[in-house]
Amino acid sequence: MPLSNTSRQILYREHDIGKSKVSVAKEQVALISPKTKVDILNVFVNNKNMDEVSRFFEDIDFLILSADTPRGEIEYITDRIATKNQLPWITFAPFGFSKIFLGPLIVPNETKTLKDLIPQDTFIENNELVKKINENFYPTIMDPYNGMAAKMALVEVIKFITGYGDVSVINKRILIDTNTWEIEHYDLEN
Repeated sequence: MPLSNTSRQILYREHDIGKSKVSVAKEQVALISPKTKVDILNVFVNNKNMDEVSRFFEDIDFLILSADTPRGEIEYITDRIATKNQLPWITFAPFGFSKIFLGPLIVPNETKTLKDLIPQDTFIENNELVKKINENFYPTIMDPYNGMAAKMALVEVIKFITGYGDVSVINKRILIDTNTWEIEHYDLEN
């Protein structure tokens, strides 16, 4: 785990530097909620190991994507894994120093897949300059942005699982800019 995670993720402390992020997360969840079962898979997800990773998700009920690498690919890899395993899933993230996006929440056999809602740009996949920029990217997001984004996603997941309220991001994406507090809604089906 790198030092940059200690300022933007609440589970990690400076004494965790060098440890596996998933192992530290499992330890912290055990301290907070000892009865919670946590299984971890410590691999860097990519298109080459998608089948191995997909097997890990065979017995879960809902997938919340909170990873950001490989950049430009992780959402589409997750989309394929969730589709294969018939898992509902949601994506969210802080980005651009002051923005947070939430959604879409994808439900197999009920909504379109992510690749149908937001086609993956092959320019990003095949562009050497974009690859180089992504390889040298260092996040500067602070914990409040991660916390806000995660809590917004959790509200949508709870609404989906319990039926208590209408899910706001089925086939939709919400964008919040904390510089101006403007909120934009994107209907991805249109």
